[in-house]
Amino acid sequence: MMIERVHFYSEGSRLAGILYLPEKLEEDERRPAVVLCHGFTGIKELILPQYAQVFADNGFIALTFDYRGFGESDGRRGRLLWQEQLADIRNAVTYVSTRAEADSERIGVWGTSYGGALAPYALAVDDRIKAGVGQLGFADGYTAATKRLPEEAISVFRQMVEEDRRRRVLQNDPMYADAMALASDPEMSEFFEREAQKMPQLLGREIMVQFIEAHMEFSPLSVIHRKGNRPLLLIAAELDVVSPMEDYKELFDKAPEPKKWVVFRGTRHFELYEGDAATKSADEAVAFFREHLKQ
Repeated sequence: MMIERVHFYSEGSRLAGILYLPEKLEEDERRPAVVLCHGFTGIKELILPQYAQVFADNGFIALTFDYRGFGESDGRRGRLLWQEQLADIRNAVTYVSTRAEADSERIGVWGTSYGGALAPYALAVDDRIKAGVGQLGFADGYTAATKRLPEEAISVFRQMVEEDRRRRVLQNDPMYADAMALASDPEMSEFFEREAQKMPQLLGREIMVQFIEAHMEFSPLSVIHRKGNRPLLLIAAELDVVSPMEDYKELFDKAPEPKKWVVFRGTRHFELYEGDAATKSADEAVAFFREHLKQ
């Protein structure tokens, strides 16, 4: 496997990426490619390398990258809006399609957590993407937020959104809040605190409050019918409380065939990134892409 640091542009922002190239790549040979989409406030060094390496070891070109405003990419720090991240994914697809090593007719997307919602959305709206894999995602942002949060928290968030709107419009001064506070999930906070021992930049980050408003309008469920006959694999964890399996199943149920649903029993959200579960989830994705991108 070979690794190449790359960059490309997305709506004027310079994005940083890492391209994983399989060994024994012959001159003029064109391989299928997979664009990897990370989750909430993630960076390309977190979680994604273990999957990208597996893809490359199995003959795929794999691209990881930082969304605008995160990691080594340009853009306003902490500006996490799904519409912009979707555009970044589609521009990543464009970039990898220009690589001489890649077959532009055999490009897939893979995403986890928030990326597990973005990847199916991208598959649905961009017919250049021939297959998609999502894991640990959700079907609808509004439903996901209102089902898992108490009414008091929802009320506070609504007040924050209103104040942020006024400040952005009247003063060009958007509000920011601690990312983990907005996520309101102890498991997520614990995971990032643990990973921050290796990557200190993961701690103490703030994102724009506008994220809340955008998230409430993010609905892969509303577009998944547009994927047509391009195949989709969704992977869920039975004990996931960050992105409950039942909610993700709604997205699967509405998606047209061909599709595949895989559940890791007795597994929580962040446990899917560790040990045997991580190996098996990567193997599921490899087998799926091999079937649908390698013919």
